[in-house]
Amino acid sequence: MSDIIRNYLDELESKAIRWRIFCRDYASAYHLAHDQYKATWAAQEKSDKEKAEMIVLALSVASSTVLMAAFATNSLRVLASRAALNVICNNNLNRTFNALHLVSNNKAAMFALGAVMDAADARAKKYIEEKAGTLTRSAPTPAVTNPAVLQNDLINYVESNQLYAMEVAFAIRDDKSLSEADRAILVGSLKKAPLFKPPVNEIKRERLTDHIELSLHMSAMLDSDFLVDIPMREASLGGGIAAALGTRERPIQQLPSAPDYPRGAPTRSFLGGVHAQQMIRVARPGDVVQSKIDELNGRIFNEKFFSANSWQGGQNGPMPVLLRAETTLNRLAEASRPLQLDAARV
Repeated sequence: MSDIIRNYLDELESKAIRWRIFCRDYASAYHLAHDQYKATWAAQEKSDKEKAEMIVLALSVASSTVLMAAFATNSLRVLASRAALNVICNNNLNRTFNALHLVSNNKAAMFALGAVMDAADARAKKYIEEKAGTLTRSAPTPAVTNPAVLQNDLINYVESNQLYAMEVAFAIRDDKSLSEADRAILVGSLKKAPLFKPPVNEIKRERLTDHIELSLHMSAMLDSDFLVDIPMREASLGGGIAAALGTRERPIQQLPSAPDYPRGAPTRSFLGGVHAQQMIRVARPGDVVQSKIDELNGRIFNEKFFSANSWQGGQNGPMPVLLRAETTLNRLAEASRPLQLDAARV
């Protein structure tokens, strides 16, 4: 075997070990955050706030490293029914890859190979692209709110990328048309890939746990607004059983900052009849949840989350607390966004 390839494979194994250690640390932080989040909402008898999208949200807005961002990108299909969270996660993941100067249509191949696809000749590039498609299709989807399985999925993701990089290295080794100088160029490109650059620093688990837990609470806040339609007949009866039976309520899909966020339409009388009414309802969490959110926000941003006007308005535009939740998710993403490949942030 070529010394160039042998040395790369030896180094790759040590890099993968360091990534696996980071995966365990991150999964532990998520596990702690998830348990604390559940305990807080259970105290309010609102444990139904546990959603399948939690893991993808945490990975997107509390990424810490490029690995978590790449893994989240392969898992965005989990958010198919959550338009608002999908926008937040997509936007922040794109900012992460742009900040790291990693622009690729295939984030899975980018994590394992970096710029090697640009350097490869036509035959090698074809092989690499075929394997990249296989890697993308086999990428795991996060288990439904199961932190224990998250650790396994992250480690499997690292090892799948490691095997993929090894296969590409073997293809470079076996390509008889390549000179040793050509192989050195291609292997040099492989060594620039994120897979080959695990974080050199340790994460601060307690701080990362706070970031993840607050992101879960913000997701619950964005999931708490509803558009309520009261048909004309029920509105004209002025409430009671008929109104309760006729009222239709559905979750609001738009982000609070979106121009098309719905507005309330008050009851109006016209020619003796009462027209249909539309209103916005926000499910307000209890004191236990609000206190916990203030505590987390204080530790991270040195300020309380809730204010005197948090719950005011809401019919002529989004309630201030919802706008604050959206802004806080973006602030969390900025605070934990990795700025270089070989360093974890938070």
